[in-house]
This record gives sequence, structure tokens and C-alpha cells, in this order.
Amino acid sequence: MKRVYLIALIVALMAGSATFAFAKQLIDSSKIEGRATEKVLVALVDIPAGSTINKADAEEMFTTADIVVDFVTPGHISDIEQIDGSVVKAPILANEQLSKTKFMAQNSDEAGLSYNLKSGEVAYSIVASGVQGVDGYIQEGDSIDILLPDGNVAFEDLEVLKVATNQESTDARDGEKTVTKYTSFTLRISRDLAPDIYKMENDSNGEFKFVLHAKIDSQTQDEGIDNGEAEPTE
Repeated sequence: MKRVYLIALIVALMAGSATFAFAKQLIDSSKIEGRATEKVLVALVDIPAGSTINKADAEEMFTTADIVVDFVTPGHISDIEQIDGSVVKAPILANEQLSKTKFMAQNSDEAGLSYNLKSGEVAYSIVASGVQGVDGYIQEGDSIDILLPDGNVAFEDLEVLKVATNQESTDARDGEKTVTKYTSFTLRISRDLAPDIYKMENDSNGEFKFVLHAKIDSQTQDEGIDNGEAEPTE
């Protein structure tokens, strides 16, 4: 008989505990429901650093969740439009709230040079110093031609992607200065043009000069890869 009472007591305690847990859950839920929330984008999968965010793939990578304001990550992202086309700066884990601190623009210096190139483009560095490089007046974004000793223009409409070495550019940026002394350029060119420029450098023994375009000429050019070999003059 005592055994029966003991079993009954255990069952009663278990039922009471379950009822208490259920009631507590209802109370906690009602508290959350009564608190302010914000819509936040949350990762559905692990996203490695260096990934480029594409709006077309958003449904497979992210979902929207209502998060209690107290638990929202600083700098949170609520709309895919805020990061469309950006690059993941640090790894993002599945179920992690998205924060602006984890993303960077493709054209930013911290994203790396390769993210500044379109499909079919390459970055090509070439020696440029003193009067050969227009005496320090060329800046990033300028357009230039390459002039040979015989007076022919070997290449035209080449965009200057970077001026000076990476370290020189970084030092100038950190010091909030503009690079005016350089020994090289990095150009944005089409992939198939790289071998031709390299051959020109060797054939000319470095005896060529850069010609700087007027900024208004550069602004009126069509976007895309427009550089190429110029027609030789007679």
C-alpha cells in the first residue's frame, strides 16, 4: 500500500512540475509579446568572409526575424537592400543577426583590389616616375595614353586604378594625404590587353611616356572596358 501511495505522490509532483513549467512559459511568452521588437535579417547558413552578397540569393541565405529590442545587435540590418553587392568582412554563423560591421563596400580599400574589377578585367602595374608619369599629377581614376618614342600612341584610354605601391597608398590614406610622388601605376585593363602592354614595355626598354587626359574627356566615355591598342599613325 505504501508503495502505491509513493507512486501516486511522484505522479502528482511530476504533474505539478509540468503545470508550473507550462504556466511559466505562458507568462514569459506574454512578456515577450508585450515588448517592442524590430525586424532583423538573420543568417540561415554559415557565410564565409570574402563572400559577395547578391540580392538574387537572399532567400537562400537570410530570413527576417522579430527580435526584442533589448537583444538586437548594434548596427543591425533589416533589409537586403542595405547590403546588396557588398562583401562579407568577417565570417557569419547560421542564426546570427546581421550587422553592418560584418560588411564592406566592394569598392572600398579594405575589400581588396580584386573586388574593384569587373568580369574580364585585370589590374596591371607599370613603372611610372618623374616626367614619364606626368611629374606626379596623375591621380586614381584618371585616364591616360601610352606614347612611344616614335610618336605613336600604343595604348589609349587606360584607367588608373591605383597610384603608387599599396604601402605608399595606405600610408597616404592613413595620413589623409594625396599621393603626389610615385614610381608606378596600377591600371584597369581588359585581360587580353595585358600581354600586349607587357610586350610593349620590353620592346621599348621602358622608353615610353604617359599622357594625361582632361577629366571632362574621361567623364564622357562610356562605362566598361573601353581601353585598347590605338591605331598607329603613318
